Amino acid sequence: MLFFKLQAQHHSIEISGTISGSYNSKIYIFFEDEYKRKDSISSPVTDGRFYFKLNRQAPVLGRLFLGRFSPIADVYLEGPKMEITCTNEIRNNDSFNIFQITQVKGSRTEELKRNFESWLDKLSKSGLDEKAVNEQYYQQLMTVVQNNPGSKVSPYLISKAYSLPVEKLETLYKLLAPALANSYETAQTEKLIARHKNYQEHIVIGNAFKNVALIDRDSNTVNTDRYKGKYLYIVLWGSHCAPCIREQPDIKAFYTKYGNNNLEILGISTDRDFSKWINTMSNKDLPWPQALDKKDAIISYYGIEAIPCHILLDREGKIFKWDLKLAELEELVAGNHLK
Repeated sequence: MLFFKLQAQHHSIEISGTISGSYNSKIYIFFEDEYKRKDSISSPVTDGRFYFKLNRQAPVLGRLFLGRFSPIADVYLEGPKMEITCTNEIRNNDSFNIFQITQVKGSRTEELKRNFESWLDKLSKSGLDEKAVNEQYYQQLMTVVQNNPGSKVSPYLISKAYSLPVEKLETLYKLLAPALANSYETAQTEKLIARHKNYQEHIVIGNAFKNVALIDRDSNTVNTDRYKGKYLYIVLWGSHCAPCIREQPDIKAFYTKYGNNNLEILGISTDRDFSKWINTMSNKDLPWPQALDKKDAIISYYGIEAIPCHILLDREGKIFKWDLKLAELEELVAGNHLK
């Protein structure tokens, strides 16, 4: 089979979009591996409408969001003219925008992505057990990659297949066209495979938790070893993470009720911006100890795919429970199982 090298051709792309719901600020786009805050471009949203005109290599992965408290929505921009329909909702007593893209016209690459995502959504609601779901997931993804080995969508979809074992991810990876070797999507796939390998190697109950250098509120260097002698409940979070912020009132209530000499809670943030981290802690009034892991050393070492992530260490600093939800921790504490 002969593959042709992808040419870095730039194209003019016009994007007309609508957002339903009460939102009249700005919508932002950044691209591939650019940094969300620094490299974003914006368009005002007026009467629910926005417009971008770009000159980019196409197709390119655009990442749309509505500001500080908003999820990121991925869309392949291709042009020359596209229409994007979005919805946004701000729930009561919630400062987060529930933002999503519901329809895209004018991008064949995005159509391929969305068709697979729609199929996967139906599969997740099928009621099949996890093993059957993952097998169908793998087979369907295999078909997409085999039929589209040179499309950026193929490595993009592989990079999102968190539930598949590393052996199957590597099989899919080998099907990709050589022309995609230096693409952002292929790099993300390689990172996922590496994280899976790290997960298998490092997340072992009874192993010592990796002791990395963290920064506290006063910019002092700290680490998890200082908590030896107590059980330590680690909560990995970020100020950009909506589920992380939503669970903090529950953590605060738990800390007020159960925080004692036998158990400590340590929030470890993945924020890049120190000031933003400090402001979030102040605004949310988080009384338990906090630290910052700006280099994502813990996430990289353990291959953590998503936050919040909850880890319980024993008195010796060894992994006691992984992915332990707060309700499960409360059962352990209330039942006097942490002695």
